[in-house]
Amino acid sequence: MQKPERYINHSCDSNTVPKNNCDVAIRKIEKGEEITSDYSKIESLDDFKCKCESKNCKLNLKCF
Repeated sequence: MQKPERYINHSCDSNTVPKNNCDVAIRKIEKGEEITSDYSKIESLDDFKCKCESKNCKLNLKCF
């Protein structure tokens, strides 16, 4: 991941998606809300155990 993407935390209930090397909002992001992305959509990452604790948490992420 490159700057600034490497500073965005993962969430299974993310508010952005990666698109053309940018993070694009998929819903309204409230003032002060953390910007998050679903790492399972990033090609260069290895599979990992998720600890995001969202109600939609996938627990084990398989990245492509």
